[in-house]
Amino acid sequence: MSNISDSAPRQRDGQPWRTTLAVMFMAQLLSGVGFSFVFPFFPFYFRQLGLQNDNEVFLWMGYTSLVFGVTMAISAPLWGLVADRYGRKIMVIRSMLAGAVVLGLMGLAANPWHILILRFLQGMTTGTVTASVTLVSSVTPAASLGFSLGLMQTGLLVGNAIGPFVGGILADHFGYRVPCGLAFIILALGTLLVAFGAKENFIPPSGREKNGFRTMGTILRTEGFLTVLVVYFMIY
Repeated sequence: MSNISDSAPRQRDGQPWRTTLAVMFMAQLLSGVGFSFVFPFFPFYFRQLGLQNDNEVFLWMGYTSLVFGVTMAISAPLWGLVADRYGRKIMVIRSMLAGAVVLGLMGLAANPWHILILRFLQGMTTGTVTASVTLVSSVTPAASLGFSLGLMQTGLLVGNAIGPFVGGILADHFGYRVPCGLAFIILALGTLLVAFGAKENFIPPSGREKNGFRTMGTILRTEGFLTVLVVYFMIY
């Protein structure tokens, strides 16, 4: 992917980047809440959808996790190339809106296959964390970059802490489908917040800069990059 400074000059002074950071912090928090609303009680939801025993539940949990992980691993670099060409903000909007739709549809699932298909679509179309962090890093001055990225991580962690607690209470009182509907509302609100609140001065690349696959090859050949990639893979 092309260098951020080449295609999206940073907003070095004034309020715009601070406003964008505040908006993206809230969007990241809402994203964390929305996604973690649903998944902690998925094993019980699978039981409601017709699975008969623990072995079947464990197997389907593995299937859905595998499908999501593989499809996201494939789609993430491709969405990154799209972001380099068309901007980061539109990628955040795309990922949050897709997450809202997918989670909302999960509340309408009639059997485990529906969940599997939706997890496939989730892996192919979401990726809110990466998209949000990329947008923030592209508009934040270098001197404030560490603080901004740390704040984004805080928003995600707080959202992930609140979501399972509140989602569990709602599922206990209203069933497993209601949190899916609320996750749709939360992520839709986050989408609107980014669409109307975040600012990005994106300048589309021109000429050779458009060849994202060539740039990706350069990144892969960068000394130390593959080592960091392997370490990151082992950690997660």
